[in-house]
Amino acid sequence: MEWMTLIKERRSIRKFNPTPVDQELVLELLRAARELYPTGETVDFRCVYAGTADSRERLAACMLEPLVNNKLVKWLPEKVRDFVRRRVTDIPGHLAIIATTDADRRKSDMNYAAVCGILQNFQLLAWQRQLGVLWDTEPMMQSKDVFHLLKMKPNERLVGIFHLGYFDKTPKARARTRAEKKWTSLSDQPASEVGVLELLNAAVWAPNDGMREPWRFIFVGSGRTDIMSGLQDQAPAYLILVTKEDADHHKREEDFAAVSCLMQNFRLLAQESKLHIRMTMNDWIYDRTCTHRFGVQQDERILAVLEMGDPEQTVEFVKADGSPELAFELL
Repeated sequence: MEWMTLIKERRSIRKFNPTPVDQELVLELLRAARELYPTGETVDFRCVYAGTADSRERLAACMLEPLVNNKLVKWLPEKVRDFVRRRVTDIPGHLAIIATTDADRRKSDMNYAAVCGILQNFQLLAWQRQLGVLWDTEPMMQSKDVFHLLKMKPNERLVGIFHLGYFDKTPKARARTRAEKKWTSLSDQPASEVGVLELLNAAVWAPNDGMREPWRFIFVGSGRTDIMSGLQDQAPAYLILVTKEDADHHKREEDFAAVSCLMQNFRLLAQESKLHIRMTMNDWIYDRTCTHRFGVQQDERILAVLEMGDPEQTVEFVKADGSPELAFELL
């Protein structure tokens, strides 16, 4: 599969035609997306699909509640209600993705990043099948009415809702900032960075709200890898993914998801290029004393560290056998 072409061609779709979306196709794509995610750990999430007229109406009603109770829009209640209702009910399918959380921040982050990576796989595979996707995380979905409809538990978080449908027109591409513009190198051999940058310049075509591009990259290569001693397993090189820590919680969630999607793009491209990598979220990335040595600012955090090897090394964990059945429910 030509991942580089697929990643660059994929677009978020906002206008769908009325062609129905077969729920069996959605389930097939979810399973394939899960299979593409290489990890030795269980990824814990479930999906709820609204693909019938009745289920879309119920979802629309729950999404309307925060707007109806908002003082700023009370003077236009009927127009707002009708707009939101039609926006939801006219789209053929909606896939809610719900991830399990954990009291341990690292475990919770690991699971969330994995779920986001699987969702990026889903978007790429859907695009290959001419199925459009819009990853929606609007705050109005984070309401008790929506949570009740989806039967969410206290230890779950709504990653987002995928609006699904076929489309008649492909949106124009919007330029991405090249990885070199967000690149810090700790290496004595700049030539070793070229291949990584080439892959990153495709990986940056990741979905991110408002084109915020909340990421930057720190490359630790030849002659400088001793800086990782005691923090990471030994590897020929490391790529540290840094993300913005916005003051707004909702934006922080979106930015974390965006960098997780970029990371999954990079992993797919690395696999295609025979570059072996392993994604890690070791405890030290949560320690400001440790992260400061790499120039990570107060309004930033390290999302993950990719340990990179050569073709003779098998660094990436393979998916464990006996993965649990995908949790897929109908609304």
